[in-house]
Amino acid sequence: MPFWFLLSLSAAVLWGFQYSSYGAKLTTIPVTVFTFYYYAGVAIISAVVVLSVNPISSLVVPRAQWGWMASQLVVGAIASLLIAKSIQAQNASQASMVEIAYPAFVVLFGYILFKEDLPTVRQMLGGCLVFGGVLLILSK
Repeated sequence: MPFWFLLSLSAAVLWGFQYSSYGAKLTTIPVTVFTFYYYAGVAIISAVVVLSVNPISSLVVPRAQWGWMASQLVVGAIASLLIAKSIQAQNASQASMVEIAYPAFVVLFGYILFKEDLPTVRQMLGGCLVFGGVLLILSK
């Protein structure tokens, strides 16, 4: 089994735990407050990890990358707020089953923005199955 696959699977397991926890706690904590503390915690943990293995000078990012980094922060924060509100409105299982359609958008934006290769026929068929599953969930 390739190492990248194990890393991806581990992330999926952790996200599954995290989303389940969202569903249990977002009934008592406002989504915006939760998201604030979530990102503050991520910043602190990331700083400790990064600084423990890199010199502080490695944190300097070229000015040309600032716009991209800012867009990633904004998009990530909005996505986190949206999924948390979705989990709060429905439940973690339903929300995550719809959100799982994101790989199709990764392929789309990768192609449009970064000129990455178009997906193979097998990948496109897999994407159609994912969207079919999302539609099945929404159809009740």
